[in-house]
Amino acid sequence: MSNTPKKWTIIFLVSAKSNLYNEMIAAINEICSVGSNKHINYIIIYDGLEAGVFKKEFTKPCVFYASHKVDFSKAQPEKVYPECDLTEERDLSIIVEDIKNKFPAEHYGFVYKGHGGRGNVDINNGITIEEIVPIPKKVDIHDDSKIEQYLESINKSSHSDFFVLEKRSSVVNDSVLLIYKSKDPRMLTHVNITNVLRKNFDGPRELGFVFMDCCWAMQVENLYEYKYITKYYVASADEMPALGLGKGYSNFCRKLNERPQAKYDEIADLLISLYYANMYDDYDQEGAPVSFSKMGVSLTCADATDLKYFTDKFFDFCEILKNNMDDIHLIFAEARDKCHDFTYEPEEQFGVYNIDLMWFLENLLYFNRMSDMPHEQLEISINGLMRICMLYLRKSFMGSNYQDPYPGNRKRVCRGITITFPIKKGGLTDNYNQIGPERRAEIKFYKKTGWPMVLEKYFETVEKYKNSVTGMNEHLKNQVAAGFKRRDFKNITAGTLTVQNYRELIEDLQTIHPDYRWGRKKFIRYNQ
Repeated sequence: MSNTPKKWTIIFLVSAKSNLYNEMIAAINEICSVGSNKHINYIIIYDGLEAGVFKKEFTKPCVFYASHKVDFSKAQPEKVYPECDLTEERDLSIIVEDIKNKFPAEHYGFVYKGHGGRGNVDINNGITIEEIVPIPKKVDIHDDSKIEQYLESINKSSHSDFFVLEKRSSVVNDSVLLIYKSKDPRMLTHVNITNVLRKNFDGPRELGFVFMDCCWAMQVENLYEYKYITKYYVASADEMPALGLGKGYSNFCRKLNERPQAKYDEIADLLISLYYANMYDDYDQEGAPVSFSKMGVSLTCADATDLKYFTDKFFDFCEILKNNMDDIHLIFAEARDKCHDFTYEPEEQFGVYNIDLMWFLENLLYFNRMSDMPHEQLEISINGLMRICMLYLRKSFMGSNYQDPYPGNRKRVCRGITITFPIKKGGLTDNYNQIGPERRAEIKFYKKTGWPMVLEKYFETVEKYKNSVTGMNEHLKNQVAAGFKRRDFKNITAGTLTVQNYRELIEDLQTIHPDYRWGRKKFIRYNQ
C-alpha cells in the first residue's frame, strides 16, 4: 500500500463489547460496503466480542482497513494489539500514531460509536466474558423482559448485558449472548480522548471534525475539551437511537468518496443532514419499547473555536450567581426544576443530572423577570450567553420533535447543548459523574468557569435557609410566597412565611417528577 498521503483518513473507534454489538457490526458493514478509495482511508479501531463469529484474538483491540472487496466478518485486521488497554491514553495514542504512519493524509476525522455516559464512553478496562444461552421457543425472543425472566429462572441473571444473536452467527438464531463484565472498571473519558487527539494531531488545521455517535456527548463540559483540537464537534445532547447515524454511514462514505475536497464545515453539516434524512422519520419509533418511544433525539454541530467567547461570558454568569446566591437561589431552583435529565430511565434510578443548557437559561431569565426585584446584571448575562450559544457556538442543529413549550413549564426540551446540574446535593459527590470529586479536577470547563462552585454555593444556601427564615430579606420571602402561589397555595404570604413553608417549597423543587415526553403525534407517559 502506497504511503503517499491521501486527502482524508477517517478513524472510527467502535465499541462493540456491549448489548449494542449487532448495531456496531451493522455500522461497520455500512462503512465497509463503500470502503476506502484512492482519496480516502476509512480505518476502524475495533473493540469487540467474539460473539460466535470472530476469532478469540478479535476480542482484543485491532485495526481494520475498510474495503468493499472483503466482508468485515471475514476481513483480517491490519494489526492486533493484544496488550493494549484502550482506556490508557498511552496505548490508544500508540494505535492512533500507527494509523497516521500507515495511512497518512492531509486531513483527518475522528468518529466514536458505542454507548455514551457521564463524560465517558463505553470502552472500559474491565474483564469481559461471553456465554451463549439457547432460548426455548416458548419465550418470545423479541421481548427483552421475557428473556430476562427466563434467564432468571435458570440462574443466569448476573450478566451486565445481553443481545439476541443474529442468523449470521455460528449458533442458532434463538439464542442470546450474555456479557459478564467486572464491576467498577475504568472508563475511557472525553478527557482521555482529547488528550490522545491533542498529542497526535496539529489542531483544527489537521483534525477537521470529531463525531461522537453516542448518548449525552454534547455537554458543554465535553465540548470544551475539544477546544483547540478540532474545528467542529458533532454530537447528541440527549439519547441516540441504537443505530445512531445508521445507514447514513454508507451515504457519508459515498459522499466523501465522491467529493474528497469537501471543506470541514461541509462535512460537519453533511453528518447533520444525513442524520435528518435517515433517522427523523423513525423518531417516534411507534413499535419500539417504551424506553425508545417518543425519543425526539437531536444532533448538534458546534464550532469549538468559538468557545472562548462563550466561556468568558459563562465565567461572568457564574460570578453573578455566586455573589448574589442569597437573592437568586430560589429562581435558580425554579429554573432547574423545569429541566428533565436526559436519561432512558427515571432520574432517581439513573442519576445522570444532564439538563439542557439553553432551556435552563430561558427559564432562569423567565423567573428572574417574574421576581419582584429582577436582577439586571443576571438578565444581561443570560441574554449574552443565549446569543452566543444560538448564533455562534451551535453551528448547525437538527432539533428534536418535542413540543416547544413556553418557559415556566416543566417539559422535556432540547436546544442542542447540555450541562451537568444535579437536582440534589448528593449529585456533587457522585464519582460516577464528571462533576464528582474524583473527576472534577480534570474537567477544563469547570476550572475555567467555576460552575461546580456555583452549585456548591447554591446547595449551601438552601441548607442555610432550611434551618431558619430569620436571615431572609423581604425580597427572598416574596420569592418563596410567589413559588407557593404558582402552585395554587394563595394563602401563604411573605408575612406568614415559616421554615416549614420554605422546606416544602424546596423539597418540591428538588423532587424528581414523572418524566413525560411529547412527540409529534400523541402524548404518552414515558415511564409507565
